[in-house]
Amino acid sequence: MTKILSITELLMVARIKTRPDAAAINIVQTTKNTQGKIACHLPNRRRTTKVKHHNSIRTEFISSWRTMSAVKLEDARRVIAAAERKAHEIGQPMNIAVADEGGNLVAHVRMDGAWIGSIDISQKKAYTSRAFDITTKDLAQHTQSGGQFFGIHASNNGKIMIFAGGIPLKRDGRVVGAIGVSGGSGEQDHAVAEAGAAAY
Repeated sequence: MTKILSITELLMVARIKTRPDAAAINIVQTTKNTQGKIACHLPNRRRTTKVKHHNSIRTEFISSWRTMSAVKLEDARRVIAAAERKAHEIGQPMNIAVADEGGNLVAHVRMDGAWIGSIDISQKKAYTSRAFDITTKDLAQHTQSGGQFFGIHASNNGKIMIFAGGIPLKRDGRVVGAIGVSGGSGEQDHAVAEAGAAAY
């Protein structure tokens, strides 16, 4: 018997576990019909699946999605607090942003007296650092005229910042987020970001 499956359904079926006494579902032949869907020919004794298998896959997917980000709000607050202490120490109010591994903003703080214009810059520094898994200070060295990444700041809809203040956050050697700081000189921004990253 031939059952017509969409690409999404086909991928889901391929992951479903069958009964203990049956081998994994075997796709004997696949062809495309005139509607562009895949015709999946399965042995009759193996084509019946149970709803609980689908529910199991759905639960597994949702669980993985919810735990994907290693940078939680609690982590972001700790990183920002450490960065704020450093900013107070050097006497320079800062905008401090923390992004997760998808480059999405987790938390942001604008210290009293920090530049309004640096709100956007700090968030984009965090995004840039995560997007390329590199400090924005190091990235800047390769983006000058004649450099291998010259012009990269024009990519990603203008979200790339190519001056110091963005540092990746790592866990077990893997980049899982980033901190972005703006409000002072490049050296000050980098120093405050370093203090924040060290608290992660």
